[in-house]
Amino acid sequence: MKAIPSKGECWGIESLSDSLIVGFQSPTPRVEILSEDGAVLNTSNTSEVQLFKHPYYITVDKTAETTRILVSDWGNSTVYMLDDGLQLLQAFQLPSSGEPHGLAAVGGGQVLVLDSHTWTLQLLDLTTGRWRTLLGRKERLGQPYGLVYNQAIKQLYIGGFRSDKVKVYTVSE
Repeated sequence: MKAIPSKGECWGIESLSDSLIVGFQSPTPRVEILSEDGAVLNTSNTSEVQLFKHPYYITVDKTAETTRILVSDWGNSTVYMLDDGLQLLQAFQLPSSGEPHGLAAVGGGQVLVLDSHTWTLQLLDLTTGRWRTLLGRKERLGQPYGLVYNQAIKQLYIGGFRSDKVKVYTVSE
């Protein structure tokens, strides 16, 4: 086992080429790009304005032309879209003051976002900024926290707070 040192409490983590994107809760909420040996290559904390309160989960939406980093921040009820230099591109406020947690880029400029406040799965269109509820309480989603989407087999896996099951959904197009 290898341990990469960091300066703070790590939460969300995602890989990008040969580096890591890491969300930190403390001592200062921020997102950093780290080398594989832990050197800080870039940080979101370069201005006096504190962007994040609780950056939890991170995903990357990558196309041939662009790389967009998405960060869920339940403290601000917001999903932030950053470029690969960690500059803010856009902020998407979750409807009904939700608490975004797990998220997954699914292609086509769309991102799945779990809202642990309303117990829903939302689809965010990055082009229009529109949100659409895909799953909710009637589907017995529970209080969702983490998800992963396997595009190859069109399966969505969702884990939740105080749940002893990973829920599996087959995605139809």
